[in-house]
Amino acid sequence: MTRNSRRSTFPRSPFTTSRQVREALQAGISRRAFLSGLMAAGGATLASDFSLAQSETTPDTTDKEALEGMAVEGETPDYTLVARFATYEIDLLYGVDADGKPDPAGSRLKQGKFKFMTRSWADDGVLDDNYLGPLLEMQPGKAFHILVKNELFETGDYADYGPPEPTIDGWRPVIDQKSGPSVFLHEDQPLGMPFFNTCTPASPADAFDVDWENVPKNFNWTNLHVHGLEVDPHLFEPQGTSDPKAGYITIKPGEEKLYRFALPDLHPTGTFWYHPHRHNSVAIQAWGGLAGMLMVRGLYDEEIKANGITVEVPFVVHDPHYRIERYPDGDEPGIAKVGGFLENQNGESDYCYTVSGRFQPTYTFKRNQIVLLRHLTATVENTACFRIVPAPGTRSPLATEGVEGENYPFYMIASDGIAFGEVVRKDTMITGGGERHDLLLSFDEPGEYWVLSDGLDTVQFFGTGPRDQLLARIVITEEDGGQPLSQIEEMNFTPGIPKEGPPGMAKIQPSEITRRRHFVFDIDGDTCRLPYQQFRINDVVYATDKVDFEIEQGTVEEWVLINPTGGVHPFHVHVNAFQVKEAYSAQVPDPKLVGADVAKVQARIDAFRHIDHPDQWRDTMIIPPKGYLRVWTRIYSERVGKTVLHCHFLAHEETAMIQNFLITPKAGNKG
Repeated sequence: MTRNSRRSTFPRSPFTTSRQVREALQAGISRRAFLSGLMAAGGATLASDFSLAQSETTPDTTDKEALEGMAVEGETPDYTLVARFATYEIDLLYGVDADGKPDPAGSRLKQGKFKFMTRSWADDGVLDDNYLGPLLEMQPGKAFHILVKNELFETGDYADYGPPEPTIDGWRPVIDQKSGPSVFLHEDQPLGMPFFNTCTPASPADAFDVDWENVPKNFNWTNLHVHGLEVDPHLFEPQGTSDPKAGYITIKPGEEKLYRFALPDLHPTGTFWYHPHRHNSVAIQAWGGLAGMLMVRGLYDEEIKANGITVEVPFVVHDPHYRIERYPDGDEPGIAKVGGFLENQNGESDYCYTVSGRFQPTYTFKRNQIVLLRHLTATVENTACFRIVPAPGTRSPLATEGVEGENYPFYMIASDGIAFGEVVRKDTMITGGGERHDLLLSFDEPGEYWVLSDGLDTVQFFGTGPRDQLLARIVITEEDGGQPLSQIEEMNFTPGIPKEGPPGMAKIQPSEITRRRHFVFDIDGDTCRLPYQQFRINDVVYATDKVDFEIEQGTVEEWVLINPTGGVHPFHVHVNAFQVKEAYSAQVPDPKLVGADVAKVQARIDAFRHIDHPDQWRDTMIIPPKGYLRVWTRIYSERVGKTVLHCHFLAHEETAMIQNFLITPKAGNKG
């Protein structure tokens, strides 16, 4: 493969200086981790300072190698991502007994140093000290190429790395805990689901009906999804295919694939991300952190700078689910690997939240300094809360007293890479896997503040995240930055999708809607069917080689996304944003489950069903428990091909909570 480089320099970021790089290195942070926006230290600003590789548009070709994704003469990838096994030193939590000794079933938690052995993205083959992938940057109106190499070889230290694929015997302990004569949890456990048995004879061990296509497997096969970008569909082979029977793009160990993308001229500039999306292996790979942030730079960044904001902090919340193979012993770190699919999905593995690849990092800013926090919820199976409270001994007149004590305010200015236009004041945020929210912070008093994720353990029956975890610490110095919180309220930004504009490029009007579709995201507990539980959309078993519906490019529809259970499902649709119209939940706190925390849990439920902005556009959003989400979607006129919508709790998607649909050419454009 020819690697002749044709690169144009991306405009130099205003955020990073050589002094800040030097200070980061002195603090023990690698240069790439610093520049990639995966750590913050000493108030250092976080944005890229390297050149973005730009490639010229490659002419159409019928060359077989090009069509199969291999690079051709004169075509150089802008980024090369290498999937590899790697070991990272990181603090993690583990259970201990009353005496503080390691105990997987212990209700107390202890922090310790571990060697985390995982699958990781390497930047052009070079591994760094952060287990999340490197930052990628693009510009509207530009083509870019990403070469993905798969080096997930289970050899050497990673021989038999695993985890093993689920087996029928592996499911039996889970089923045995739940099986019984028509046990319906809607009464005894209102957040749960019904369990039933369709077997004849009744014993599930003798009569499993196995849906092998949706059984997790092939954990070292991979591919790439650029989450939220408005580009051609890119999950099925070949990239952009309209063949209803097309299978997934699959990059096996030792193989590589060149992805070609082109951003529209009017593509929103903001916060996006990337991760694998090979059905059957995506959840295991995502639990290990095979994901990274992606920025589309442009007008939004210019307006951030024009408002005097020079500090940018990526804040990636991730839930590495791990099994502990060796506990820390004195100065000797323990060893942790990604847990098995079944133990992770059913909440039996160890896990905690990390932020940008670190456990409870500390960020340091000046007093009255406005900070842009790019919040990405990269969780695989958990919701996350975000609220800021003064640490004990720190008080602020701006903090508001609520049902859970003081919450320090922050301002949301964009969601899923699309700016609102106006700022929205908040004091609590609940997010699900795949969501991104850009937040502005400024603190009026020096001292320490805590970012918490809490109060979610009784909102749904599983997948709620670690109980009441401190995500990060924020230290505010005495030095005055001259940017009080009140200054944020005067800010305005160009909406990522305008209220008015050319047809097909602006806010959807009711008169444009041509039909309504319903999608029911539900869970069954048939103890005779595997995978168990059964995750479905419209009670349809997922099959790779079919499409569930077709929709013509340029079409505008209303979609009603229904969630009849007490669980949570983040809805995501590929390559096409939607306009949020309504979110509703009939869920109420149950005193049997929440005890005295009724008001606190009610506040979380209210946050689930809250729409942050009347003109909010999203590509990922929680369908509230026992509720629905109503959205309007316009299929962009440039888009055709086979693509998907699914639950972004990836273990749910992995076991069939996904549908394929086909975007077809508009009448008159066919042929």
